[in-house]
Amino acid sequence: MGYLLMIKYGYAFKNYNSLEEAEAAAEDMKNVLDNQPTMFCNVKMLEGSEETGWDITPTLLDDTQILNANVNEKYMISNVISGNTSLGIDYTALQERISECKLEFGRHYEVNEIFKLDVSDDDPPKVTHLETLVPQTVDMSVYI
Repeated sequence: MGYLLMIKYGYAFKNYNSLEEAEAAAEDMKNVLDNQPTMFCNVKMLEGSEETGWDITPTLLDDTQILNANVNEKYMISNVISGNTSLGIDYTALQERISECKLEFGRHYEVNEIFKLDVSDDDPPKVTHLETLVPQTVDMSVYI
């Protein structure tokens, strides 16, 4: 098969046909990072204590429950990317761990970079990195 030049834009491990589509994906990613913590962490409420032992509730908290965590509860949080888990943490520590999970997710998915690519029509396709761009419609630098 002959070589046909196809410019693609890679963002968060997905390819897009235009820079505008990649920019829209960055905007969607900002929404995920700001409002959907279940994408980068798993949180459960705990009962009991360190002294008597923790009883982990079987249900994961949803996005709203995580974003509105109770200052009087204890939690378990697991990082989706690394798998690191913290048990028996209070509200303040939960907020810190959520931020850490968000940053690790952002670094893993390279959320502050759009890759301009030349993709061949070969099977398998050959990909040449042409340029690295920074999203212009949203500031993703705060997530890396």
